[in-house]
Amino acid sequence: MSRLLSIKLLYNMILKYPLKDFFISQGFGANANPMYAGQGLRGHTGLDLVSHYDDEILSSVEGEVYSVMNKDNQDPMKYRAVFQLYDDTDYSYEISYGHCNCIVCEEGEIYPQGEQLATVGNTGTCYVGGRLITREEKLSGSTAGHHLHYQVRKLLRVTKRSNKRMYIRNSEGLVKRNGFFYEVFDNNNGYNGCVDPMQFLDNRPRYTFASNLKFGDRSLEVKHLQEVLKHYGTFIFPETTLNYGEETRKAVLAFQLAEKVASTTTLWWNRGKFCHEATRKRLNELYGAK
Repeated sequence: MSRLLSIKLLYNMILKYPLKDFFISQGFGANANPMYAGQGLRGHTGLDLVSHYDDEILSSVEGEVYSVMNKDNQDPMKYRAVFQLYDDTDYSYEISYGHCNCIVCEEGEIYPQGEQLATVGNTGTCYVGGRLITREEKLSGSTAGHHLHYQVRKLLRVTKRSNKRMYIRNSEGLVKRNGFFYEVFDNNNGYNGCVDPMQFLDNRPRYTFASNLKFGDRSLEVKHLQEVLKHYGTFIFPETTLNYGEETRKAVLAFQLAEKVASTTTLWWNRGKFCHEATRKRLNELYGAK
């Protein structure tokens, strides 16, 4: 088993970012808006991802769209959102995509990772520089404040309900699948049960290696090699450099042995001094630019 796979199993659910081109304008737990305190929240309940207006919002994980909110409601001040359900081994998770302009998915359908669910918009409550974007502005065509509010909630699968607990619902009422209700885990955590999505997102560095490397090389590509091996867990030197030296050699050998890119005898003979074609191929499979 590769080290990367071991890391995935530790976190179970691995999410892909739902946008192709974006930046994060507000992280989980941030307090840039007094609205949160007014709702009894400790801070922001997800990530705000900013891209272009009407960009495609893609499914982060294969799962059922168990609910859509205000899909056909034309009031731009109504929060338009998609809610997806993912059943993991021990827990389940709700992944939601909010402030949508147009929703193209259907409630009750299962969507694979990477399939379009909606487009980026500014529906619901959106601010720019602390100023609320009004209904009149939106109806006049303003796209100010557009972004994707992206959040994750941890759920428990239970067979019995309690009046003191919160459960997910859709247009038909309480959601029940295979005899289980979905209870929000730790709903009183100050974020309505939401957790930081960053712990589930695939944040690995992306780089496609185009040439073989060897001990003694000095180049930017060596630095990229060190960065991906640092993520993989074999390059443990505090800083990345341009030099294919002793630390890089040891990191490459550990990667090659873990991924079995050649016979053990061959790998120990070369002792990590060569990042050859088979090694590049495996690196690109794990870390190549998408």
